[in-house]
Amino acid sequence: MLKFGIGVKKSALLITLLLVAAAAAYLLYDKYYQQEPTSLWQLVPANAISVYESSRTATSWERLHETVMWPSLNSLKAISELDKQLQAIDTISGQAGGLDQLLGSPFLITTHVVKKNAFDQLFLVDLSKIESQQIISTLLSRYEKDSLVKRRTRTYQEMQINELQKGESVFSYLIHDNKLIASYTPFLVEDVIRRIADPEVEGFASENANVLAMPKLAQDDGNLYINVNNMGEFMAAFSSPDHVMEAREISRFARNAFLDIKIENNRVFFNGFTNSGEDGKFLHTLSDQVPVKIDFKFRVPVNTAIFLHFSFSDASAWHRRAMTFWETEEKSFVDERTEQFGLLNFEIENFYNGIGSSVSLMKLEVPGSIGFIPVAMAETRDTNGVMSMLNRLGESIARAEGDSTYVERYDTFEIRELVIDEFPRQLFGPMFSGFDRTYYAFDNSVLYLAPDLVTLKEVLSSVQSENTWGRSVLYNQFVDDLLKEANLTMVVNNRKAWENLLSKSDPKWENFARDNAGMLKNFGLMAFQFSKLDDYFYTSISLLHDGKNVEIVRQPQVDIKMRAMATYPIVTKPYVVRNHTNNLLETVIQDSANYFHLVGTSGEIVWSKQLNSRLTSDVTQVDFYQNGKLQYFFTTENAIHIIDRLGNYVEGYPVSLTHKARHATVVDYDNSRRYRWLIADEFGNLYLYNKTGVVLEGWSPRTTGGRLSSDPFHLRIRGRDCLVAIEGSGKIHVMNRRGEYYPGFPLDLGVRIETKPFVQPGANFSETLLTVIDKDGKLVTVNLAARVLRSEQLYKPTTDTEFQLIPDMLGKTYIIARYDRRRLVLLNRNQEELMSKDYLEGNGLDVQYYDFGSDVQVYAVADAAQGFTFLYGNEGKMLGARPLDSGKEIALLYSELNKVFTIYYVSGKQVVVQAF
Repeated sequence: MLKFGIGVKKSALLITLLLVAAAAAYLLYDKYYQQEPTSLWQLVPANAISVYESSRTATSWERLHETVMWPSLNSLKAISELDKQLQAIDTISGQAGGLDQLLGSPFLITTHVVKKNAFDQLFLVDLSKIESQQIISTLLSRYEKDSLVKRRTRTYQEMQINELQKGESVFSYLIHDNKLIASYTPFLVEDVIRRIADPEVEGFASENANVLAMPKLAQDDGNLYINVNNMGEFMAAFSSPDHVMEAREISRFARNAFLDIKIENNRVFFNGFTNSGEDGKFLHTLSDQVPVKIDFKFRVPVNTAIFLHFSFSDASAWHRRAMTFWETEEKSFVDERTEQFGLLNFEIENFYNGIGSSVSLMKLEVPGSIGFIPVAMAETRDTNGVMSMLNRLGESIARAEGDSTYVERYDTFEIRELVIDEFPRQLFGPMFSGFDRTYYAFDNSVLYLAPDLVTLKEVLSSVQSENTWGRSVLYNQFVDDLLKEANLTMVVNNRKAWENLLSKSDPKWENFARDNAGMLKNFGLMAFQFSKLDDYFYTSISLLHDGKNVEIVRQPQVDIKMRAMATYPIVTKPYVVRNHTNNLLETVIQDSANYFHLVGTSGEIVWSKQLNSRLTSDVTQVDFYQNGKLQYFFTTENAIHIIDRLGNYVEGYPVSLTHKARHATVVDYDNSRRYRWLIADEFGNLYLYNKTGVVLEGWSPRTTGGRLSSDPFHLRIRGRDCLVAIEGSGKIHVMNRRGEYYPGFPLDLGVRIETKPFVQPGANFSETLLTVIDKDGKLVTVNLAARVLRSEQLYKPTTDTEFQLIPDMLGKTYIIARYDRRRLVLLNRNQEELMSKDYLEGNGLDVQYYDFGSDVQVYAVADAAQGFTFLYGNEGKMLGARPLDSGKEIALLYSELNKVFTIYYVSGKQVVVQAF
């Protein structure tokens, strides 16, 4: 009974005003009671978007109090004020269970769009109980003493409308045939009067009689009736002008729906039936399809924000139905599609004959961006036939362009390109948009299509490494509770989709959402399912609440998970590694006596091995024998080391070096685990070794000319391998496997570089970008075609201000650190300030940036001089009551399921793992 967007005072007064209105109406008992009894449903105007029906509101409200959802819901001021008002009413009524009696009468709450960006409710209450009249009289006598409430009346079509005003809030109501009719929007009451005056006028009940006649559950938390035809205007009220037309498209989805509401401890369920309507509704395209078992969780990467899954018993039949819908609703799309397939000589019906039981669309989160990257997925029943069709199509296009077909081997996959604009859109419909170009690959019988090579490889890698919903506790539990068979399933990760959804919102509603982000984001996962059953689609909507507030508190409870003690002080940061035997996380470190330790999950030192000197590289896990068993690769000043989990060297290792190793990188050209080791010495000379430790021809060494600013690295762009090294002097070297320069390189940027670059892989050399910054704040972006695309001097508040570029730990985005003497300022990619903090010493600060997506970012600032590491969350709020006792880099993990951070850090001789 809450009007969203109205003032808190309005919300808090709502229940009281309803009851006072009812009491006043009974004191004015008049001629209308002598008429033929009218049902509440006869009063509902046709323009209602939805109608909520209940006679157990008090019971449902009490049950909501007992759930884990209540603390976060109660953080919304309007809800907390409403709850206080309900408690006051129960006290004032003077009767045990008075609130239950008042709210136990049948009533309806209808929702209507009332202006461009606003909606309001109409309240229809059955006032036939004598017990309710007695309680209302008591309430009225108390309420009439409030001198701040003004009362007035007016007449509309011979009916008296009463108005109660307190401040700017005006509540209009009237009584008709023992029915209270009330709203904060006067013309909604007038709409009902017009219905009473002319019963022949169409109403909500007559237009939606099919769903009103459906059987109801007796002990649910209410019923919700939705006129989907009117939903477009409702969604448009929330949308920015640029997205109003997109929002209105929901009206084309179905005709209407009836849903039972059920509240559980951490979930809200809406279960019922949807009427798909006729050919003008999209859901009707699935009306001839038998629900199919859904089986997608092991193929959806964990960074998916929105997942849409269509299941078919006959894909060709669905396509024919979809064509009928598109002919009516998307005529220009059909004309474009027909023309393009004709030019390509592509038989779309033959393609659908090879499609199996499902087609899906995944929208992947992009850290640091409000956009998504789309990936299409289709199960095939004639895999060879579909593959042959697509391969022939690609080859035909390449011949017409006088070019060759792009083909790349990636691990066990063959990736190909289709130079066709919006090809998945042409295959599966307008919602599969966002593919400027298309790359595709088959994983057994499943076809994946992505708009760029990097995304396709990441999806394939996620599936192979089981970094999917099926291996995530959060998603696995949620998906397992969904309908097992469905025709259409949509799952939304609210946190991952948050910024994108807000970018499409009307400013008023965007502000409301941001002001109440903690509560709204707690409903982290949502699912919508439709399964054909007789003449309707059984509908299940599920909202999962995580029981915690997404906003990080200042003093979270710290839980020490593990503490291990070395004999000597630890000199490296902690490296988190995976135990391939049980998939648990362990830690490797090196101490000042050069002992290299593996630390188990309980804090025990599993083994120690003394090395000849300090580590000069990070520790990287490799699958040397290609059997799923992992080893640890790293370098010391004069050797390459590969050690297995038992503490034994891989055969042939360590490999002694004739030069010093300052940087080292593991190169895996095509994810085949046929590794190369790329090593740079203190002079910037590059050495490339094969898997057995033999230096390759042309790399003994490949000279650059000066010390490198960071580790050299590998990129693969359209099947061409690039080995990239950046000198501290600002000279960029890009070479092929043989050590030969690509055109335009080496490229001298004329700036001194001391930090890592940010690498943005693209579809080709021109679209692959490197961004660097010098200590004086000159930001430069160059592509692999050796063109400088950007050279910008950042603002320097002081003459001795210095800058660093900080890529996030996954390399998806970056921030800029600006050191203004003792002040550290962090800037985002748009040079907007993220946080600003003062320290005893500005120099010697080491900044790490973790972007976990879902609006969860962490900035770790290690102050070596003080021996502390400070952790900050969004908006620069410090995490924890005090800094960590460590001046070195940390390792940080985040559990989306539990909203828990796990921190690995070293302090003196200790390595510590703590969670909060």
